[in-house]
Amino acid sequence: MLGNGSALSVAAPPMPPDGELADWSLEGLDALIVALADQGHPCWTLAGLATAGWWGRRQALETVVHRVDAERVLGPASPVDPALAADGVAEVLVVLHPPQLRLGRAVAPVAALRLTADDGTGSWLFAGPCASARSETSLQGMSRGTSPRQTRMRYLYLRRR
Repeated sequence: MLGNGSALSVAAPPMPPDGELADWSLEGLDALIVALADQGHPCWTLAGLATAGWWGRRQALETVVHRVDAERVLGPASPVDPALAADGVAEVLVVLHPPQLRLGRAVAPVAALRLTADDGTGSWLFAGPCASARSETSLQGMSRGTSPRQTRMRYLYLRRR
């Protein structure tokens, strides 16, 4: 959607012929770097009107998620910069979840959930309209040596207590 509420229809670029995917991807990367060069340039984002710098940050977060996924196929993933990881948590809670909630694709938490990074880079309270401070559950320190699946399992367990 454009800022004025009208829909924008953009055709996807055609896929490259077999054997040319790597070059095609690098060309796209080059175009992205040029587009993001002026970090202060106003542009539309998932969070409304912001700057091209927002998209640079968004691409860094998207890239790190896929990097970790790819590394975990072969074994343990290399560490993620703590500040970038903290930025990713904040993005999910502040930018990505609220629209999904409004569209009915997600539900609000029934209890407040405090997420605290074990390295001191951040703390977030994830709460819905029915949550109260006394129903808060903490997952402090869950990032150290814990897989995302284990974290989700622990969250589900704590939520039912």
